[in-house]
Amino acid sequence: MLTSIERPIIAPVMVGRDEELRAFESALEGARSGAVACVVVAGDAGVGKTRLVAEVARRASAAGFGVLQGRCTDQDTSYPFAAVADAFRGWVAGRSPAEVRAGLSGMGPEVVKLLPELGLVIPGLQPTPALEPEAEKRRLFEALARVLGELAGQKPLLVVFEDVHVADQTSLEFIRFILRRLSARPILLVITYRSEEVAGLADFLMGLRRDARPWELSLRPLTRQLTDKLVRSIFGRLEPDHRRLVDRLYAVTEGNPFFTEEVLSNLVLEGKIFRTVTGWRWQPAADLEVPETIRELVRVRLRRLGREARAVLTAAAVIGRGFEVGVLCELTGLDEARVLRLLNQLVIARLVVEESAGRFVFRHPIIREAVYSSLTRGERLGLHRRVAGILEQANPGTVEGYLAELSYHYAAAGAWAETLEYGRRAGERAAAMHAPREAMEHFDRALEAADRLEVPDSVRSRLLGARGQVRELAGYLDAAGADYQGALRLARAARDGRAEWEGLTRLGLFWCSRNYARAGEYFHEALDLGRTLGDPVLVAHSLNRVGNWHANVTDPARAVDIHRQALDIFRRLDDR
Repeated sequence: MLTSIERPIIAPVMVGRDEELRAFESALEGARSGAVACVVVAGDAGVGKTRLVAEVARRASAAGFGVLQGRCTDQDTSYPFAAVADAFRGWVAGRSPAEVRAGLSGMGPEVVKLLPELGLVIPGLQPTPALEPEAEKRRLFEALARVLGELAGQKPLLVVFEDVHVADQTSLEFIRFILRRLSARPILLVITYRSEEVAGLADFLMGLRRDARPWELSLRPLTRQLTDKLVRSIFGRLEPDHRRLVDRLYAVTEGNPFFTEEVLSNLVLEGKIFRTVTGWRWQPAADLEVPETIRELVRVRLRRLGREARAVLTAAAVIGRGFEVGVLCELTGLDEARVLRLLNQLVIARLVVEESAGRFVFRHPIIREAVYSSLTRGERLGLHRRVAGILEQANPGTVEGYLAELSYHYAAAGAWAETLEYGRRAGERAAAMHAPREAMEHFDRALEAADRLEVPDSVRSRLLGARGQVRELAGYLDAAGADYQGALRLARAARDGRAEWEGLTRLGLFWCSRNYARAGEYFHEALDLGRTLGDPVLVAHSLNRVGNWHANVTDPARAVDIHRQALDIFRRLDDR
């Protein structure tokens, strides 16, 4: 019996997707003619969405298309523009500064806000002054769309966003934006998501169908006959009784290509499928039952890895679905050559794939989850803290681009002082980029940290007020109102006059569309407080709010008088 394996246990050809590939060929041809096209691919985990898209990208590249690919991960739901940033980051990688500068088409001062590392590629690149959050988001949308439009003007473009069921809301908005904004450009946009998580995408998909009428492909598991074809593409005919093996294999995997390849890999590693001088054989008496879940199946395979390979894979799982070799080296203490050799073993073992030079991703989220769950709580705490420290040290000048990661890792590490700082900053950044759901997650972390640290009431008051604003934007009105009330209560307990004024003003604005009389009470109370505090700026702003309130309750004469009072104060302060 021969046991050495020179190649991964993976089908060397794509099986059972001929119809879908023909549809993509038509879509590519349609995009080449000069009109944006969109294809949406749905399917269960492991059914082959990534493999199909990789084949489409290969064919598109061979046909002269430029290719941009962005992947979404669970962590990305709290990181605005995560999928978009991933796509553009991949485009920047491997290009010279001159190529990057030319490709940005003068939009560098805007795009650098999304990719702070551009400042290292193009020295001296400075971002433009920030606008109000919504205007800032729209300006960045326009800048990114112009870059895509210019790239598509040079050659047709394939733009892929994978696993959008875990995408951040801002990236989903941008996808719809470019479909409308670049409707006359030779672009094929491909979107994939898990069918089992379609509920969270209902509004996005409805809008997509309205905007673009996309081609929708639903990938199904392989039939028994196609499962047989997949097995034969890897091993040829397995003796003895090939049909019996396929029947038992199909009963276990139900035609899921990823699960099928995983079970076969496990059988080879167990020595139950083995190679001889005449070909591959299997043991008919072998138990083909796999662990109850694929997570456990992955753990079985991990135990057959070397100690160092397991350590590298575990460290990578803490970093996230995707990970950089440099960060992995720092975390494991191994040199780059050694880490790359170990990663090559993991690629052959079908656990990770190389996404680009220096960057790898787990082949499937289930693999990463299985590896991560094998850690004890203490191990997780320590490793997350180390990852956060590495990110801080490696990116001292561009830490703003890593606030979401630092918020996540420090919270997972139980490092509450750092979580308070980075959770707050990441929340503010997400809010400024008009990503309220992502901002909520970061403010949640910051508030948990504030509770654990027993920080002053004034700090918690401001965090509650900030979370209330993004909750209101996201449509969680009851929760927003509770946050505003909590912020006001804490501000009063802390005797923080300005925070109390801010709380009263927020509540006034909150109630404007719900109970206008109640809104007026809060605005008048804020005005009285501003006068008590002796702060003319607060008084003038409150006068404007009260003036607006009077105008809207049909008392325009009173409104004009109050606005004039505000104007006089602003003029005295030279506050233009």
